[in-house]
Amino acid sequence: MTGVNFVLVLGLLMPALAVQAAEGPRDRLRTIEERHQEVDRRLEVLGARSTGLSQRLNQLDEERGYQERVIAALDTDLADLNKRIGALDADLRAAQARLTLLSSQLDDVSDELAVRTDRFTDRAVAAYKAGPVGYVEGFLTSQSVTDLVDRYAYYESALNSDTEMLEGIERLKRSTEVRRKLIAVKKETIAAGKARLESDRAALESVRAQRAAAKARLESAMAEKRGLLDRVEGSRSRLRTLEDQLVEDSEQIEALLAARAARRAEQTPTAEATVAPPAVAGARFLWPAAGAVVSPFGYRVHPIFGDLRLHTGVDIGAAYGAPVVAGDVGTVVFAGAMGGYGNAIVVEHEGGIATTYNHLSAIAVASGQQVARGEVLGSIGCTGYCTGPHLHYEVRVNGAPVDPMPYLS
Repeated sequence: MTGVNFVLVLGLLMPALAVQAAEGPRDRLRTIEERHQEVDRRLEVLGARSTGLSQRLNQLDEERGYQERVIAALDTDLADLNKRIGALDADLRAAQARLTLLSSQLDDVSDELAVRTDRFTDRAVAAYKAGPVGYVEGFLTSQSVTDLVDRYAYYESALNSDTEMLEGIERLKRSTEVRRKLIAVKKETIAAGKARLESDRAALESVRAQRAAAKARLESAMAEKRGLLDRVEGSRSRLRTLEDQLVEDSEQIEALLAARAARRAEQTPTAEATVAPPAVAGARFLWPAAGAVVSPFGYRVHPIFGDLRLHTGVDIGAAYGAPVVAGDVGTVVFAGAMGGYGNAIVVEHEGGIATTYNHLSAIAVASGQQVARGEVLGSIGCTGYCTGPHLHYEVRVNGAPVDPMPYLS
């Protein structure tokens, strides 16, 4: 998400604005200052919008992660339900096959029971019609002992056959009753299995609906994120345009300072000009604030645009409200708001050298004022484009930024 917060870090790494001259074409200076103020307002709007987009993108990332976890859990539930439904289907098919077999066996047993019952009934009817006299008469009319024994064996065999037939009929009745009970139990098992199956299928449809809803929410979040990223890219493009405007303003101000120096050189006698202090490095200026350098002068890779950008001064870390002092005697040529620099002061010194003091929380001098070495100019702050209280300090020679460190005592 670092790309989304580019508005907040821009002030640290963008090319610094050149100083403005108090003298020269005032209308042109006023136009440049108005452009800085307009760019400042537009960048503030972009900064607020970028913060909102960053927060929403973070929310969308959290929503995406949550919905992905929900979908993964629902996929697990779907797999479990499908497995359970498959097992229930198999159980129901086995139970139905067993029920079919039991029903077939019951039919066979019932048929056999009917046949044996009819046969026994016929024999019972015949025996009833013969009555008990028939058996006695059979014994009495025997022609011999052998005949008597044979008739006894016959009657005994008939009696045993009837007994076996009755026992067989009883066994068939018990078997029939057992199968009927098994069939009843199996039907209950099948009914319960079907109920569970229907319940699981309903749960499956519910989980599928939940998954579809989660998928829709995920796709909606991703679509919104893509839209927001497009908006961020648009803001990035607009920011590049605004930064280009600031660079153009810096170049115009630098040109004004150079023109002012040229006019001053023309107005100075040649002999006097030859003894003017040269614009070369030397431990000339006081340290402007109580603090250490936290960001040096020089080129570095821009974190948003990826190209080399010049950091035109040094950043000195200091407490909010701490005093900022003039490095040497000079004339204040600008004191006020200056775009990304926020509240800024430009002091012109001898030898074509100027110093700038930026991001101030308060300004204690005015344009055109003469200042003494070590005089308080303002207070440490974080106006313009910055991420915390500090002083952005520059040294410019004939309008062009140079490394301030060789000039500082």
